[in-house]
Amino acid sequence: MKNKNTNVLEKKPKPDIDSENIDVKNESNPNLESAPVLSISQKLKKKRDVIKSLRNLLKSNDNDSSIHNSVKKLQEEWKNVGFIDSKKEKSLWSSYNALLDIFYNNRSIYFELKDLDSKKNLEIKNDLCEQAEKLLKSSNLKQSISKLNQIHTKFKETGPVPLKDKEKVWNRLKNASDKIYKNKKEFFVDIKKTLEANLEKKNEILKKITPFNNIKINNISEWKAKTSEVLSLKDEWEKVGGVPKKDSKTINKEFWLIFKTFFNQKSNYFKEIESSYNNNLELKLNLIEKVEILKESNNWKDTTIEIQRIQKEWKKIGKVPIKMKDKIYKKFKTSCDYFFERKRFEDKDLINEYNSNYELKSDVCNKILELSKDDNFSSNDLLKLQNQFNKIGSVAKDKIKEINDMFDESIKSVSKSIKSMSEDDLSSFNFNMDLKDILKNPPYKEKLRKKEKVLINRINKIESEVKNLKVNVDFLKISENANNLKKDYDKQILEASNKVDTLKNHLNLLKINMK
Repeated sequence: MKNKNTNVLEKKPKPDIDSENIDVKNESNPNLESAPVLSISQKLKKKRDVIKSLRNLLKSNDNDSSIHNSVKKLQEEWKNVGFIDSKKEKSLWSSYNALLDIFYNNRSIYFELKDLDSKKNLEIKNDLCEQAEKLLKSSNLKQSISKLNQIHTKFKETGPVPLKDKEKVWNRLKNASDKIYKNKKEFFVDIKKTLEANLEKKNEILKKITPFNNIKINNISEWKAKTSEVLSLKDEWEKVGGVPKKDSKTINKEFWLIFKTFFNQKSNYFKEIESSYNNNLELKLNLIEKVEILKESNNWKDTTIEIQRIQKEWKKIGKVPIKMKDKIYKKFKTSCDYFFERKRFEDKDLINEYNSNYELKSDVCNKILELSKDDNFSSNDLLKLQNQFNKIGSVAKDKIKEINDMFDESIKSVSKSIKSMSEDDLSSFNFNMDLKDILKNPPYKEKLRKKEKVLINRINKIESEVKNLKVNVDFLKISENANNLKKDYDKQILEASNKVDTLKNHLNLLKINMK
């Protein structure tokens, strides 16, 4: 379909008689010079040129206003040439008219396609606006801003829309964008507050960790406890989150410098400890070598003294690397035991001493059994026998369990007479049983020391009470009531003194077992 603006070609004019050679004057403006008269061949050439120019314009496929103006100009040239009385006129006209039809048909199709493109662009831009509006519901603002930027890029790259919709679709995208950027502004205000709050929290943590800088610790357990505290502060620090950018580098550097310094100090301490352990290991290995040399000796007396001295020296040496601890102790103990086993079987004097001790201890056990048959036995007698048993030296290794079982049985026999015991005797018996239980479960020295402290405190307290009672007696006046009160005080003093004696016996027994 031709465009409505297309100029309709004029009807063919009737030819003027003898127009080819007649000079026609311009009657409308007689002052102007008359136009030059063209020959038929010249006119044909001009029309052919117009057709050629039209073809070239159509080949260019341009659809802007400049080509339209060029076509208008060519139409004007064709019109000015006018009708040619020639057989070729009809052919030229057909070509000219066909080319104009093609041009205006192409123009019509172009505008139709352009209209379709603008409508398609409108759909695309409306879809982009819808995507932008959906971003308002997203909680991930950072991701929303990134997607919004992508939407704006696509919006710009999309071609034009119908003029009537241009402002409307742009305003729709702009409104969604403004709301997102408003949220962004509010978000960054909140972020700023959060970062400032985080900075305060991290400053508090920094105050807590600062004392750990150049800390002085001299034992492993304290290092362990302090390490746990520092790691707890580290976890707390990492949970806090970000701080303002201007403060981030400084505060992080300060915290991690203290953290690093602490662990460097710990590393140095354990390197020293490891060095100390290795030195101790060398010392103990030297002692093992000495015992290895001595264990085959038959000089029982001097060698025993030397090995016992080495054993004491071993105990004084500090710790060794944990992986070597059991191995070297086992080797040391095996060497010592080897010598003492040899001595036990080969030293006649020692064997005689062990046998004598066994006989003496057996005799004490028999006396305790006899004591249990007496309904009125004294606890002091029991204590004396027990002290006597403990003072007797060692027995042969294969007889230790036997003699201890014999002693236990004798003590158990005494327990059957508990009902007939006095309060003091019962107290002494119970003390003996407690002491026996303690000695059964080594290591027991610490337990014995605690029990010793309790006994000393009780003795001191009762002796103080006795002293006060004696002072009160000295101040009593001579009278019947005073005599009765004095008798009561004297009774209390006697009971307390007996209690002190019993406790002192317990204390002596305790000290014997502590040696």
